[in-house]
Amino acid sequence: MASDETRTLLKRFGIAVTGLEDAVASGASAEDLARADAEARARLQDVSGLLRRLRGASTHPGGRPTTVEDVMTSDPLVIGPEATVGDAHSVMASRGFRHLPVVEHGRLVGILSMTDIGRIGSTLAEVLARKIGDVMTPNPATIAPGERVELAAAQMALRKINCLPVISADRIVGIVTTYDLLDALARHLREG
Repeated sequence: MASDETRTLLKRFGIAVTGLEDAVASGASAEDLARADAEARARLQDVSGLLRRLRGASTHPGGRPTTVEDVMTSDPLVIGPEATVGDAHSVMASRGFRHLPVVEHGRLVGILSMTDIGRIGSTLAEVLARKIGDVMTPNPATIAPGERVELAAAQMALRKINCLPVISADRIVGIVTTYDLLDALARHLREG
């Protein structure tokens, strides 16, 4: 069974703890309810294990917890929703990025990933001409710079996403990716 800390974390991220809320609301069958409950319990176990493994690897040598701010890419390159997928792809390919935060009037409105571009499924010319606002993931999950890295990792694992825009005072101040978290873990393991 999951710890209270894990349940609190899931609730904080807006993820159903039992997995039954949506199934019950939709009038699902008893079989569907049992399947939803089993899937939710499996997710809770996965996250509990992830948090246990990360807890020891997420502190500085002096004992201070490693925060998102310690591992994020500060001042990320952003793009507007009216730019084209071709514009974004050009930037992403030339810089080696897999994600671009989409910002309008200084506020985060979405995230565009190479996966989003790959899902469009049309001719190349049509894909490149599409507006980012039409293909981005709107209202992405975010995290604050002072949060611990294990919370970022758990949120990414639960949502099956590979990056989190880092927000402070309603402005994007960074981006943390699975690569950033793996790099931090590798450094910690090297430093012992």
